[in-house]
Amino acid sequence: MIRHLTSEDSYNSIINDGIIKPRAKEGRDKGVVSFETFKGNNTFIEAFKKGKNFSSGQLVGIFIDEEKLQNEHFKLYVADSSSVYSRQNSKYTTKYENITKFSGDETNSSYMSIGEYIHVEGEIPIKFIERIERY
Repeated sequence: MIRHLTSEDSYNSIINDGIIKPRAKEGRDKGVVSFETFKGNNTFIEAFKKGKNFSSGQLVGIFIDEEKLQNEHFKLYVADSSSVYSRQNSKYTTKYENITKFSGDETNSSYMSIGEYIHVEGEIPIKFIERIERY
């Protein structure tokens, strides 16, 4: 299971449009929808909220079964953050970009509990949404 985080307003747009749109802004993640591999915890939620101004319930987690995307021939890219080399050569962002929220310590157990990032190319129809959670 993979989890995409978005605001309540963006979630409403996703439902109205019938698709999760890829990032349109220039940058490493342009053209993809970014997810965290869900490892059964909310550590990433707390890291994501740092520096953001979300009221309770305004952050939405969209859960999708990545195997269903693969079965439909979506292109998925798993961003490997395990080494400096893999991070520097990753086409897309990795979870390492949140390391500063964990005192720069890769051995920090909270940081280690965050799943690797998975990036999906193109638009994702809402039929792939398994569930949502509000935080």
